[in-house]
Amino acid sequence: MQTTNGKYVEGNEIMTQTIARLLERLGEMFPGSGYQSRLDAYLSTKSITDTAQLETYIRQYQYSQKDNYL
Repeated sequence: MQTTNGKYVEGNEIMTQTIARLLERLGEMFPGSGYQSRLDAYLSTKSITDTAQLETYIRQYQYSQKDNYL
């Protein structure tokens, strides 16, 4: 599959996979220190069955954390 500029989409997929692995490794090096880690820990305590629930829990988490950033 090609994009309009002739570059292969596979190259973009490889870059995306590389970045994902890098972010995963950084997460291992600095566990629990970032927003995503805390959000993931919060979401793991929920029984999420669909996207609407996921979005609701994310909003609830963000609302509960708003005072931590002020």
